[in-house]
Amino acid sequence: MAADLVGATLNQFVVQAALEKAEKVIESESTIVLTRRESLRLLELIENSPPRNERFNKLMTDYQKGNADGSDSSVEWSPR
Repeated sequence: MAADLVGATLNQFVVQAALEKAEKVIESESTIVLTRRESLRLLELIENSPPRNERFNKLMTDYQKGNADGSDSSVEWSPR
């Protein structure tokens, strides 16, 4: 058995394998890979962001109202 080869119990082996898989999933879901063109565009938008519009201002107001007590940091949002 594979667990025997690494000197672990079956339970230890299964838990360790699950942890390793979970770490890979979390890493892959939290990493954004951009092309050079995409990264340059992102930096351009960060450095020269477009003016805030009414929709943005409403989202910020809603966020601040919902987060006033620190209990919720989510905002209802959907792409156009």
